[in-house]
Amino acid sequence: MNKRGISPLVATLLLVAFSLVVGAITMTWGKSYVEKIQEPKRESLDAFKSAVIIGFEQIDDPLKEIQVKYVSGRITREEYLQKEQELLEAESNAGASLCSSDSDCVNGFSCWHKIPYGDFKGIRGSGENPGKCYSDNTISRIKG
Repeated sequence: MNKRGISPLVATLLLVAFSLVVGAITMTWGKSYVEKIQEPKRESLDAFKSAVIIGFEQIDDPLKEIQVKYVSGRITREEYLQKEQELLEAESNAGASLCSSDSDCVNGFSCWHKIPYGDFKGIRGSGENPGKCYSDNTISRIKG
């Protein structure tokens, strides 16, 4: 039995040295990996700062609703411009005086506090919510 091995002290030192080398390599790789993950891209950070989060149920203005639909890609630019023109035309055609019911408007016009658009059903003019007289033709085009 002439076999010789390394002493337990040297074996322990070799294992500790090997562990330290493997740990140092792992920590160096891990540090660079985590730094890459944590660095946000400047463009996405700027886009997030300028983002506006709004739900369709929070919109009570038809013009805002079509703007959000256009920005979110739900309607095309042409559809947006057409609906915007119709809404602006409806407002410009509205009577200058306020109304509280359809009877305050001339024939072919109806009283609206908030004009209807899309899912928004509108608010009719009343004593508490006076409105303006809008052409029935314009209102039907906006609803459609």
